[in-house]
Amino acid sequence: MTQRRYLAIGISALAVATSAMGFSGSVAHAASRTLDTHGITVLMSRPAPAAVLTADQSAALDAAELQSENDPSDFSFPYVDRKTGTVVVTSATASGRSRMAALASRPLPSRGEADPKGGLPKRATPAVPRRVADVGHSRAYLQRIMDEAIGVGPLATVGADYPDPEQGKVVLEVTALSQAHLDDLAKRYDPAALEIVVAPRAISSTQGRWNDSSPFRGGDAVRAPNGSCTGGFPWHSWDGSAWHDYLLTAGHCGPRGGTVQVDSDYATMGSMQGLQSSWTAGTGSWQLPNMSYFTGDIGLIHIENGQNAVPQIYVGDYVSSNVATVKQMWTQRPSVGDQYCTGGAYSGELCGWVTTAARSNWTYSDGTVARNVSWGTRGGACTQAGDSGGTVYTVRSDGGIAAKGIHDGGGTYSNGTCVEIYSDIFDAYYAYPGNLQTW
Repeated sequence: MTQRRYLAIGISALAVATSAMGFSGSVAHAASRTLDTHGITVLMSRPAPAAVLTADQSAALDAAELQSENDPSDFSFPYVDRKTGTVVVTSATASGRSRMAALASRPLPSRGEADPKGGLPKRATPAVPRRVADVGHSRAYLQRIMDEAIGVGPLATVGADYPDPEQGKVVLEVTALSQAHLDDLAKRYDPAALEIVVAPRAISSTQGRWNDSSPFRGGDAVRAPNGSCTGGFPWHSWDGSAWHDYLLTAGHCGPRGGTVQVDSDYATMGSMQGLQSSWTAGTGSWQLPNMSYFTGDIGLIHIENGQNAVPQIYVGDYVSSNVATVKQMWTQRPSVGDQYCTGGAYSGELCGWVTTAARSNWTYSDGTVARNVSWGTRGGACTQAGDSGGTVYTVRSDGGIAAKGIHDGGGTYSNGTCVEIYSDIFDAYYAYPGNLQTW
């Protein structure tokens, strides 16, 4: 269970740096945004957390997100105008605008309606008001900036980056601000596409209930090839003659593959295959052979013959034997403001998380980078080392579980706030054969 640590730096460092480098405006009375001499936006603090969306708004936003994913050159990242409740589809080209105009006020196809595997519910997108806004940069261009700028570099460490759809820019979180880094960014990218902030980093790590046996349930303690981890959601696939059972987990739990055991008695549960783990030791996320984009940090435990998994997960504290039934996969991709719970072998069930960045990148202190992940924050107890691979979910009104993702890492910011990093369940759905087990 490796500990990945960050240097915690306060916002005061930004005030010193901006004063020394001649940014526009008075630092002593600076607004929340200012421009450097290149035109790069410098933020005095992280963007404020967004309000929680209604279910209809979230579903309509996800349909716009799907449109953007499928045509990243014509569109940028969509968002919901919190003042009006309108979904804003951001067009980066005339072609994108004309295509959206042709759709007029008709709802966009939902992820289930457009599902190539045919396994998602065919729910229609709610008729939420929608408008088109022109932006200067496409999703493809902003994604390129995020993928290239993230990580430990010779001029700065970009600890996290994520889109700011309302501004049509990318936010780069750095541990320190330097003129050399700003000069380099301005040479490589359009300064109008960049926002930068010195942000306190989390003291964080990638994260191994106890005594589980066949039929296996999610949230159990496992001994993976790379150490103590947690089993994620039960999965299965049909090969034409028989069902095969799996547990999702974090890719870094077995980046090269190997045997997986029950942590309590070392009985063999199954195995992981390196080519199905979207994590490479020493570097971080990599693109699985069958995927055209990064899928965060996910892996698949193959349950060995004679054993199986069932659609349940452990809930309650870390020694709990209580279980809840997995009823569904969540119906859309993560969005800022989403609320959720986590389940790990070491920290147990923790609820009250709120997503603060979605579909983004995160740098660990050892230089490895988790790409296309989301993260949330909460007060109180945090996740622990050994929780990696655990369940990320919402509890439905009937007590059933809606699967949202796989826990990858977490820790605390310098102000004591917990941070939790997770991979989206949809990336597992598209990357692996079969689908989530449900009852």
